[in-house]
Amino acid sequence: MISKKNARVLRLVLKISITLAALFFVFRKIDFSQFLETIATINIWYYLAALLTFHVSKIISSFRLNHFYESTGLKLDWKTNLKLYYVGMFYNLFLPGAVSGDAYKVYILKQAGVEAKTKKLVSATFLDRVSGMAFLVILAFIFLLSSSFVPDAQLFYAVIVGLAILVLPCYYLFVYLLFRSFTTKYWITNGLSLLVQLGQVGAAWFLLMALSQHTHLMDYLTMFMLSSVAVFIPFTIGGVGARETVFYFGSEHLGINQPEAIAFASLFFSISALTALTGLVFTYFIDKEIAEKQVSLPKENNRE
Repeated sequence: MISKKNARVLRLVLKISITLAALFFVFRKIDFSQFLETIATINIWYYLAALLTFHVSKIISSFRLNHFYESTGLKLDWKTNLKLYYVGMFYNLFLPGAVSGDAYKVYILKQAGVEAKTKKLVSATFLDRVSGMAFLVILAFIFLLSSSFVPDAQLFYAVIVGLAILVLPCYYLFVYLLFRSFTTKYWITNGLSLLVQLGQVGAAWFLLMALSQHTHLMDYLTMFMLSSVAVFIPFTIGGVGARETVFYFGSEHLGINQPEAIAFASLFFSISALTALTGLVFTYFIDKEIAEKQVSLPKENNRE
């Protein structure tokens, strides 16, 4: 029987293998010299605007997570929670073999002595991701309708619109049936999720401007949303390779310049990585800070 430690090692090896295989496949297929030339000629000011916008989306995302935490009977001040959020990002991207960023956040909170139950904290971090995924899917459907991917067929449009409309009711039913204590935060977290995803779209738009890409904008944004769904599924390291693969096949289908499309995907990862590096600054003292500043709500709010 495989031990938990060996299982983690096997998962890490599998992730690394899939990541390398995806990157090898994509970069073997494109003009690599044109890819490098595209990277080298970006507009740095638009790139910095993309980086700043992405940071803002993550700050909003940390507020969303804090609302989910409040449903567990835990209240963190926004600064401490933001630092914890960045630490989780750092672990997710740079230390995939140790423990996931979401699991590490729960571990730190329990080590700091918070009264909220572990099951509740795990549920909060899980729903934080699912909430973001719901609006990611909705926006993906909306962009898809305006892209060149969709055939000129009324039935196809009707199906996409219908699916987009069903996402939120299905998400609410999911929360109500399995995580009922979190339904009080349904609307506020949904509003923040919408802002988070719009912020990511804004970062993608600035990155397209950095690449002087003024055509096929809706096609690029559609591929961006679809690749974000692929990145959400953790089968590669930090989503590396997954986004590039989606952009490779999407650009091939639409006849878009592939080295430029792959450059966009790689540059967006660089933005994610630079943002996640912020967590390194807080890694070594966040547990003590939470222990000093965390405030638990009355115990009756912490019941199962």
